[in-house]
Amino acid sequence: MPRTILLTSKGLPPDLEQPAALGPNFSRLFPSPRGLHLAFVTTGVDVMPRQEYARATRARLESLGFLVEDVDLKGRSKSSLETTLEQKDVLYVVGGQTFYLLDHMRKSGFGELIGPLVDEDLVYIGPSAGAYVACPSVEMAGWKHPDINRYGVEDLTGLNLVPFLISAHFEDKFRSDVEAGADRTSLPVVAITDAQGILVQGDHYELLNPGGHEFFNGAEKFFKG
Repeated sequence: MPRTILLTSKGLPPDLEQPAALGPNFSRLFPSPRGLHLAFVTTGVDVMPRQEYARATRARLESLGFLVEDVDLKGRSKSSLETTLEQKDVLYVVGGQTFYLLDHMRKSGFGELIGPLVDEDLVYIGPSAGAYVACPSVEMAGWKHPDINRYGVEDLTGLNLVPFLISAHFEDKFRSDVEAGADRTSLPVVAITDAQGILVQGDHYELLNPGGHEFFNGAEKFFKG
């Protein structure tokens, strides 16, 4: 399988026929998931008031046949994470508090490991904050919703798995916030709705469920051809 990354606004729906990007496209990526080893990174939800969606997603993945192992980045060493992740087929980074997640990615050494592992054969799936940290920077995390940097994170550099910023959960009511954010950055920006996502396979970028999205700063060039 070529380098494969799936970045979305929302996570895996209860019904794979629902029009979320992780619905039918998830089945397309994993037609036979039974027996695949999946690392479920839960750190981003630690400081969230509601965590039911993470538990529901985990249960859904297990019901599909994935062999799921929870991975919390807090207190983990780079070597222990490397041992764990080298044995996995899929990495699912749950959404949550972006800056908290990025902080522990950096402290644990996770951020240094992921690029090479994805380049080999580890499939990266990231909804919401899991999509933000896959970008060159997480500066967009606070543009339109209260994902506030309360954790003293000064370096906002992300995993750089894709060459643009993603603004998730896009709606018309957030347009002015996203436009203002795009004006402040030199990076391309793709704003996607809750039903959308971006699939990367090798050097090919595909917008899933087109319609309602917006491109800024020349981001459309990545989705031509």
